[in-house]
Amino acid sequence: MLGNFSHIQTYVRLKNSGGFHHIIDRFKQVMINIGISFDDINSWILGINLQDDDTLYASIEDIPLSHDMLVKVEKNKYIVNTSIITWTHKSKETWLELLITVEGGDSTCKDKGFKNDDFILKIMENLSDQFNETGIYLSNEMQDGEAFIGLVENKIEKLWEFNAAIIPMPHLSFYKQMPKDFKRYNTHEGTNFFKRVI
Repeated sequence: MLGNFSHIQTYVRLKNSGGFHHIIDRFKQVMINIGISFDDINSWILGINLQDDDTLYASIEDIPLSHDMLVKVEKNKYIVNTSIITWTHKSKETWLELLITVEGGDSTCKDKGFKNDDFILKIMENLSDQFNETGIYLSNEMQDGEAFIGLVENKIEKLWEFNAAIIPMPHLSFYKQMPKDFKRYNTHEGTNFFKRVI
């Protein structure tokens, strides 16, 4: 099963360095909930080097794990890697991309019903429980970041650049014109799940 890569990501506005630590705590909870070991999580957190510049924005680059983490779910094995990437928007706002890459998941979203890949869905729902400033996007390398750009820059042509997403209620108005190759499902309270049908 290994070999398929899934990119699950969300974006959080960074207002100051104190906010960064709060974001890390919430991201840590997601990692715990999806089955990553405490040792792996703590090793990853110890590797984060946060530096403040004069504007009190955190200055960080890509923060990857130093090694892959193996998560076993029933009979399946997944290799999980997490990253944080800074995005500076045209408005000078700094955003953090919280990225979880899974090797062994199904990012194609073939139409097998709502629960396409239970582990991928579990990650998406856990991220949605902790973060709702933007959507939670399942994408591939070609789509990476496009849906976020579509949302913050109001670029309609980029909004649907994902294979699946959980969209918070405050943003649903942007997603009224659903392309024909998508389906919409209700998930937990206050969110909606969109999936590309192949």
